[in-house]
Parts: sequence; structure tokens; C-alpha cells
Amino acid sequence: MNKTTTLTEGQMRDTGENWRSSLPEDWTIVVRNENGEEMEMPLRDHPSLAKYPSKDDAVKALVHAQRLIGRRPEGVIEPPGPEASEEERAAFYAALGRPESPDEYQLPELETPEGFEFDEDMQAQFRQKAHELGLSPGQVQGLYECQS
Repeated sequence: MNKTTTLTEGQMRDTGENWRSSLPEDWTIVVRNENGEEMEMPLRDHPSLAKYPSKDDAVKALVHAQRLIGRRPEGVIEPPGPEASEEERAAFYAALGRPESPDEYQLPELETPEGFEFDEDMQAQFRQKAHELGLSPGQVQGLYECQS
């Protein structure tokens, strides 16, 4: 085992009598002290093991952690890659809250100077570009309002 960890002096002194003392002293790990210098210490003295009341608890935690490696957390949506179809992209953007068409974006009413009128074509282009970019209605409103 050879992993680098940064420890404080207090953590390096925590070697109380417990199940960790049954681990072989030649099982070592490389750590960095407060000065940033690398040093080798017995794994049984590493503070990350101190939170486990028994060897069984430490092994169970290791097995659980190994099961989580590479697992996609629940609710995470993968962005489509460059080879994704339009349907896959549409499903991704829909999951993020994009409406089905640009016309569904509701642009807020903004105060305008007297005699000033909004260009309907510019608003349509704004909606179209927002839809192409996959923006949510809230993002579109925020961008539109900052134009005033």
C-alpha cells in the first residue's frame, strides 16, 4: 500500500491500544507531515482507521466503498456525447427543463423608454437560440431581464 495523505502532528501521535494494533507494522502508507515532507507510517497508525470501532466495521466500510466506485449516483443525468442523436439530446434537455419548442419560452414584460418597441423578430431569434442551447425557462428569463 502506498498512498500519500497529509496529517497533523496530533493525528500522527494517535496510536492508542485497539484493534488497529493487531495490523502488521510493515503495512505502511506514505503521508505528508505539516511541513509537506513525505514520510512512511504504519497503516495501523493512520487516523482514518480510528473511526472504526472494530476490524469488522472497517472491512464492511471498505466493501461498501468499493461497491460505490464507478457507480452513477441516483438522479445524475449524463450529458449526451457528440455522437448522440437529436432524440437523445432532446430527452437530455427536457430533463433539464427545456420546453419542447422555442415559442413556449415566456419572456417577461420589461419597462421600456417611451416610444421604444421590442423587435418581435429579435425576440423570436432569442427564443430559438435559447432552445438550441438547451436553456431552461428560468435561465431564459434571467438572461432576457439582464438586457434591460
